This record gives sequence, C-alpha cells and structure tokens, in this order.
Amino acid sequence: MRRATKIKVSVGVLAVVGIVATALVPSPSSYGGGAFAFRFDLAFSTLYAVFYFSAALIFFLGLKDFTPQLRRAYTFVAAGITLLAASWIQVVVLGALNLLSNLVLAVVAVGLSYILAGVLIYVGARQFSQLLHISSRIQSPFLVITIAIVAAILSTQLPHVHGSLDEATLASLNAVSSWIGTFLLASALLALKVKQKIGPLYTRAMAWLVLGMLFGVLEISSTIVYYISGLDSRPVVNNIILYGLIDAAITAAGFCYVASALAFIKTKEEL
Repeated sequence: MRRATKIKVSVGVLAVVGIVATALVPSPSSYGGGAFAFRFDLAFSTLYAVFYFSAALIFFLGLKDFTPQLRRAYTFVAAGITLLAASWIQVVVLGALNLLSNLVLAVVAVGLSYILAGVLIYVGARQFSQLLHISSRIQSPFLVITIAIVAAILSTQLPHVHGSLDEATLASLNAVSSWIGTFLLASALLALKVKQKIGPLYTRAMAWLVLGMLFGVLEISSTIVYYISGLDSRPVVNNIILYGLIDAAITAAGFCYVASALAFIKTKEEL
C-alpha cells in the first residue's frame, strides 16, 4: 500500500472515530444554541479539525520531497491551514463555555489566529505564483492589505438585525471575517493562475487547493449573513440550511486541502 493510500485510510478512520466520540461528550447547559446546536457544532468541528490538521500534517510530511523554494511556499500554506483549524476549534470551546461574547477572548484567541492564517496562506500562494514568474496585481501585498482593511471597515457598518451578539462583538466578527475572506479570495485567484501555468503533474493538486480556498470564502460569506440577519438568536433547527451550509463549507474546504496535499504526495510517488 502506497503512502498516500495509507494516509487517506488513516484520515477517514480518524474522522469516523472522532465523530462517534462526540456523542459521548455531555452537552453543557451554558451553550447558547442548546443541546442540538452543541452536538451539531461539535460533530462538524471534529470533522473539519481532522481534515485541516491532517492536511497541514500531510503538507509538512511532504516538504522534504520539494525544492527549497516550493518547500517555503508549502510551509506558509500549511501553517495558515493549521491556524484556521485551531481558530474554529477555539470557537466551539468558547461557545461551550459561554465565553464567545467576551470581546477580548474572541478577538485575541480567535481573531488573531484568523488574521494571521489569512496572511500566511496568501504569502504561500504568492510565492507559488512568483516561482512560475506570474505577473498579477494580486501579488501586491499593499493592494491586498488595503482592500482587506477597507472591506473590514465597511463590514462593521452593514445593516443588521440584533441577535445574540452585542454590537462590538458583531463588528469585530465581521471585520475579521472580511479580512481573512479578502486574503483567501486573493490566494485562490493566485492559485488559479498557478494551476493554469503549472505542469500537468501538479494540476489536480492545485485545483483542489483552489477549491479549498473558495469554500473558505463561501463559509466566511455565509457566516456574515448568518449573524447580520440575527439568525444566531433563533433555534438552530429553524435555520438548519444556512447553519449547515456554514459547517459544510468549512468541512468541504478541509477535505479539499487534504485532497490537495495527497495529490502532491501521489505526484511524487508516480515520478
């Protein structure tokens, strides 16, 4: 059995075991959305945590097979994916402890990880594009940072329905989400250009990477809509479609990152 196949089986088994194990965790009475929301969040967060951490680990394990330039680009992408996984796990933990409305904890524990994750993934995608001598305005950090800042500021002024979050927390959530959404979209556009120019051996791996980033943008957009619509103050069962879309998008992004990392490993095995 090849290494890529072994890793694929291991990730699948770990995901199933993790989801089953969540059924044994008692639901805290302090969780805002109730027992159903806690089970729903915990099951999905376990699934995408397995995917994200596995993807990052696979990328890191494969670093030795690449040139120093590619190794540096992969390191940034893998580090960003790791921080994303850590951020979403922190969201569930803070929610279970009824601390998500604590602005300091939410911004410091989750927000900073989110912000740095977006930057790291963008840096990795930018280095990919530079290796192939791709010319694009999106390669300008100044331009992307400016757009991210403007988007973050504008997002705090979005009209919204009052939900479970206070004004300051909602504004912070929108700002951080807009920031990382901008960086993920810029990264996806750069990765798409890389896919179009890179050799056929790496096309599939880059396609999965682009999809992962785009699913991340979808999740972020859905999250902003969810909170500015005030749906977070209603029972989860009444908003299961949008609520499920958010978790499904995060999970799909993690799956795509795993598929991308495995595709790179399989490429090396087939050379």
